[in-house]
Amino acid sequence: PRAALCCGEEQRPIHSFSKRASNNMRYLTTAVALSLCSTSAAFLPSQTSTSSCIFCNGSIVGSRKTDQITILHAKKKKGGKKGGKSKKQSGMEWATSFKLKPFEATATRDLASTAAASFEGRTGKPLCEELKGSSDVPKALWNAPVAVVVVGEPENADGKNADMICKYANVAALESVGLNPDQYERLIAPSGPGSEEAEAVEDAIILSLPTEMKGDKKYESGYKKKILRSSSPSAKNNDDEETDGKDTGVTGDSSKDTSITIMDAHRWALEKSALIDGKFVTTTIGVAYAWESWAMGDETLCFPGGVKKPLLKPAELENAVTKQAAVIRDLKEGRGLGNKDPEVVEAVSELLRLKSLLASVA
Repeated sequence: PRAALCCGEEQRPIHSFSKRASNNMRYLTTAVALSLCSTSAAFLPSQTSTSSCIFCNGSIVGSRKTDQITILHAKKKKGGKKGGKSKKQSGMEWATSFKLKPFEATATRDLASTAAASFEGRTGKPLCEELKGSSDVPKALWNAPVAVVVVGEPENADGKNADMICKYANVAALESVGLNPDQYERLIAPSGPGSEEAEAVEDAIILSLPTEMKGDKKYESGYKKKILRSSSPSAKNNDDEETDGKDTGVTGDSSKDTSITIMDAHRWALEKSALIDGKFVTTTIGVAYAWESWAMGDETLCFPGGVKKPLLKPAELENAVTKQAAVIRDLKEGRGLGNKDPEVVEAVSELLRLKSLLASVA
């Protein structure tokens, strides 16, 4: 390319630019400047200014409109009101404030899986239909329509003086003691009641449940136990032989019994096996409890999901069993339905429930 006159001197530029290419370069430079500017920019009218040549760094003076340098003035961002900005958390602060729920944390997920597998192994059936074929058993158990807790002793337990701790509880179990799903820390205390974690939790709830099964028994059904006592002085003491009489912190109306008694519950020993020195050694994790209903005081029978019914006395239960048996007889003999018809299946299920309740209160 031939020589070009740049800044009054004849020089050979690196590239030969046409007038259109030169204009495009100016537009491109302006666009890049806009994209890099983090604050709002305002254009002032074009004005002639002295700058340096982009080809040779020589001094140039714009003499035509196309040669004028457009100056961008960035508008300074006004500061907000004092105290308007909230303090940002550091990565470490955010990480320490983030807590995993029981169906997300490794320890409680393992307990949930072990409890579900152990129950099915001992009874030959799952804890509930929702667990059948589930790809995520801990999450399915967390939302299951059956209350499940696992209790045991702290790892640093000191013999017979060890406190009972709740290692796992699902949503239905939390509901049983008047808690919502986000209040699980008031019940679950993996490190024990005396730990720093437990002391940091206000209004912690301690269940009254045995941490071991006596004798060689590994599974029991039809279990009834008052797990929380009412603080009401007029509340009747209907504890079974294993109730220790400790006040577990449940409060209520001074004239109403708000104690919680699990009805027709299952309980089974949780164990794990490990290979130690070439031998399989079985150790006890704790005891798991599961129930589908619980009594509040001596008048109300509760079920997961907020369902409540009047709590029947033994004589009333006997009458209810007789009536339910008559209903089933009418379905089969009067209407000709079979044992597999949905109505019959549902009626039989209710009859079995009533019989089980009658056995637990008798």
